[in-house]
Amino acid sequence: MRLRSLLIGLSILVITASCTEAATPAPTSTPNLTATPAVTATPDIEALREAAMMYEQDFESGIPGGIFVWTDWTLETDETGNHAFCNVPMDGWPGGTIGQPTWTDYAAEMKVRFDELEENQGGQVNVRINQDASQKYYGELNHKEALLSFGGPYVQIGLLKYKARAGNWYTLRLEAAGDQFKFLVNEANVAHGSDSTRSEGFAGFTVFPNTRVCIDDIRIWALEKDGSIARREAPTESAAASPLAVADRLAAPGYPRLKMSFGRYRPSDEDLRHAALGDLVRVDVAAIVTRPEYFGPDGVIRSINPNAVIVAYWSMLDLQLEDHNFIRATFNSQIAPEWTMQDVRGQMYYLFPAMGDDWNPMLDLSTDVSTFMPAFLNDTVMKSGLVDGIFFDWLGEDMSGLNGPRERMPAGRIDVDRDGQVESDEEVNESITAGARRVLNLSRELFPEGSLLIGNSGGTAQAVVVPPDATSGGVYAGLLNGRQLETFLSEDSVGWMENMRAAALINDASLEPKVLMLTAEAAQDDYQHMRYSLASALMFDAYYIRKVHEPWFDAPPSQTDWWYDEYAVDFETGQAVESLDGKGYLGMPVSEGYNAEDAQELLLPLLLHNDTSAESKVWRRDFEHGIALVNPSRTARTIALGGTYRKILGLIDPAFNDGSVLTEVTLPARGGIVLLNMP
Repeated sequence: MRLRSLLIGLSILVITASCTEAATPAPTSTPNLTATPAVTATPDIEALREAAMMYEQDFESGIPGGIFVWTDWTLETDETGNHAFCNVPMDGWPGGTIGQPTWTDYAAEMKVRFDELEENQGGQVNVRINQDASQKYYGELNHKEALLSFGGPYVQIGLLKYKARAGNWYTLRLEAAGDQFKFLVNEANVAHGSDSTRSEGFAGFTVFPNTRVCIDDIRIWALEKDGSIARREAPTESAAASPLAVADRLAAPGYPRLKMSFGRYRPSDEDLRHAALGDLVRVDVAAIVTRPEYFGPDGVIRSINPNAVIVAYWSMLDLQLEDHNFIRATFNSQIAPEWTMQDVRGQMYYLFPAMGDDWNPMLDLSTDVSTFMPAFLNDTVMKSGLVDGIFFDWLGEDMSGLNGPRERMPAGRIDVDRDGQVESDEEVNESITAGARRVLNLSRELFPEGSLLIGNSGGTAQAVVVPPDATSGGVYAGLLNGRQLETFLSEDSVGWMENMRAAALINDASLEPKVLMLTAEAAQDDYQHMRYSLASALMFDAYYIRKVHEPWFDAPPSQTDWWYDEYAVDFETGQAVESLDGKGYLGMPVSEGYNAEDAQELLLPLLLHNDTSAESKVWRRDFEHGIALVNPSRTARTIALGGTYRKILGLIDPAFNDGSVLTEVTLPARGGIVLLNMP
């Protein structure tokens, strides 16, 4: 496979195509209704196309990189060893999208082959598709004709009677340059004409209902306004990267450390470039197929931030059937029926409400899926080199709460051994956690050396289940590099002591390099809570982010994480900035968290030994270029700083971050602050 992004990145779009309406000639069209053989391409023309190439895909790598699909497609190999991308026929309109909503003048070309081509069957190559797919231009080959049209409302630009046959490969190319359009089949001009409705949009392809099409050799190259191939110098091959190891990137200097996360299957350029401001970036596994140019040592993210560490989200417990992109769709298609969980009625057990009333089936980790999953992830994700590890969802300490039923859940209680008898909560918990440990152990064995394994503990309250006298441990001790607490110090979470103790125990039980992730959830403009949760996180070597609280039901995908003054600062001026240059402004820690009024008393031992007196004291941690203080108590406290410090000059919250110089500070109850050394 050759996959390039020479102009700009690709972007997400989900298309729902509709049936073609009755044809109405466009007043502005000037169709050519007679096929005219195009001039045979010369090596010089091919060289120009190659230099102007925006995207290429021949599927020979086994991964359909750069394509977003909204129905099931499979990669197939013919008797010659050639790979092609084939849809699963359905009543709706299968298809995929490529590119950016800002793409303007370009040619989109692909080969298509129909298994059968009867009445009401066909396929399209599309250009200039708008965001909601209500408008697009398309070159169509169906059972009796080839035509060039615009949809939304339908306008026919040109048409030619054309007898295509099933089993043959046809090369479809649709060119858009200015207001001129040209559709070719096998290098023969079918139709051309003009239309000025749309000047930009995504490229893509669409298949008629109940039609099976295989697609191969997709190429998209830039055009000039006059329709000629855009003149660009051929790209030079860059030298192979020599990236820093994961552990070295995690050890890169500077605090606060930030985690960026995006749940969309095809995140936008804006989201992904914003993600490059993070130290740890978590994306859905689908994104490494739909946006591959952003990942890996040569990807856009690490070209912006060479120290970024990237992990792919994967659910260990449910089948996300709503994602039809290659990795998850392939996994779903290979799951044996006996690998899914069953309830006491002998029916499918469902885990999570993915889309409205549609729930995702739950996997039974006591079956062979616990050995299939690590091997699959290694082959399709980790061997690609695009990410540094896997972020496994559903790794709480106590999973007995999944033994339904719960609100709106379309299932009864769990029956792990399928004997028609309800399992106890303890039996359910042991079955799930034992299976999860098998997954993690085999992942560690199979994945490339240095790969990160991170788990999601869920809400903090669910993570704090170890005995009160425990000083370390947990069911996943020694198996993970770290875990995430989702509702760190959030309104519906447990108290500060429980949050901080859970974080300390999880971190203590993790392998090096350790990756503790703390995600606070509250209103975006609750700046006091932000400072309180961030200052608490700075007592650890943690990766922090703050975002909107997502409800259990109908939760949207993770959006772009919010930005605050305390995330990046120009140390010399004290001015808050939103740029990589200001990241890590505190430098490295020069102390552990300690009592702000008694430097001999350290925070961590109190947390590990469950000493609740920690919640009544103000805690401080010193860094090379500043300090962080947190007051978890229920009363305001005034603390002498033992020196002169300054507030940040804020952009987001300038009323508080006013740049003032302090020798003491009054912290509100459940408050925190980050202060800078004097320049």
